[in-house]
Amino acid sequence: MATKNKLPLNVTIFLVILGLMGLFNIYSLYLYFAENFDILNFVLSLFYYGMPLVAIYLLITKKSYALIFTKIYVFFEAAYYLIIGILSVDYYYLIYAAPLVILSLLLLFGKSITAYYSDKKSKSEGFLFWAAISLIYPFIMPVYGLLFSIWGLRRDYKNKIIFIIGIILSVGMFAYNYFFGTPALTAYDSQCITYCTGIENATYYLVEADNITDAQICYCMDNDSAVISQLTLPIE
Repeated sequence: MATKNKLPLNVTIFLVILGLMGLFNIYSLYLYFAENFDILNFVLSLFYYGMPLVAIYLLITKKSYALIFTKIYVFFEAAYYLIIGILSVDYYYLIYAAPLVILSLLLLFGKSITAYYSDKKSKSEGFLFWAAISLIYPFIMPVYGLLFSIWGLRRDYKNKIIFIIGIILSVGMFAYNYFFGTPALTAYDSQCITYCTGIENATYYLVEADNITDAQICYCMDNDSAVISQLTLPIE
C-alpha cells in the first residue's frame, strides 16, 4: 500500500499522461493563435484546452473534488474523440483519443488511484471553485457546464440555486447554439486544430462550409497560406 508521501505507480503514470495531454493542448492553442490572436477567443479557449492542467493541479494538491473533475473531463473527451475517429475513419482522432482511453482505463481499473483520493476532505469543500465552473462553462462548452452543475447538486453544498442556474444556462446555451449560432471556438474548430497539429509544416487552419454538400472542410495551411492538407469533418 502506498504511503501518504509517495505516489502510487498508477497515479504517477496518470499524472504524466495527463500532463502530456495538457502540453499538447497548449501547443494546439499556439498553432491557432500564432497567426490569428484574439484575446477573447484565447481566454475562452484556454478554459477548455487548459482543463488537463487544472486537473493536474487539483490532483497534486489533493482536493476532494479533484477526482470527479478529472473523471468528467477524461471520460467525456475519450468518448467524444473515439466516436469522432470511428465515424470519420480518421486515425488522427483515434491517436488523440488513445491517451484519453488509457486515462479512462486507469480511472476505471486503477484501484490505487481511487484509494489515494478516497480519504480526502468532505464533500462540502470547494464550493467557490465548483460554483465558478458551473457558471462559466455553459458559455464555453455547455456539456461541461451541465455535467459540472449536476455534480454540484450532488455535493454537500447548502446553496444549490447556483447549480440550478448552471443547468438552466447550459441547456439555454445548447438551444442558442443550435438555433442561432455557435460558440467562438466550435467543435469543428477543435477537430480541425487536432487534425492540423499532426500535419507537418501546418501553422494555422481554416474551417469553411462546402457550398454544395454543406459539409465543414478543415484546411491546414503553412506560413505562406498554402493549403497543405484538408479533411472533411463529420456533420454534427
